[in-house]
Amino acid sequence: MQKKPDPLVEQIAELLLRSLADPVKFARDFLQFEPYPYQRQFLRDQSPKIVACCGRQVGKTTLAAVKALHFTLSEKSVLVLIVSRGLSQSKLLFDKILGLIDICIPAKLLLKYSLR
Repeated sequence: MQKKPDPLVEQIAELLLRSLADPVKFARDFLQFEPYPYQRQFLRDQSPKIVACCGRQVGKTTLAAVKALHFTLSEKSVLVLIVSRGLSQSKLLFDKILGLIDICIPAKLLLKYSLR
């Protein structure tokens, strides 16, 4: 006999599935991140290659981390590579992604169970 799923788990799963349709909604609902209009445009851009010409301290690392985490959760069997000129930049982005996973409970659970 199968155990009936917890209603709260079902609600969170439903919210996650709806949120994954839009990266901005995902950022709001699961990452406590409210993007500015220019950030929303970047997050919703589905181009295979994106170039962002930005000043300092405008959230480039955060945006790249949100986009990478959203893409990883919303697509099947993907590999996300972090490439930069120096190791420190790659580590910074990787740490930011790990921080977002810590905030996003469904991502944290998926990671925990996929590593088994």
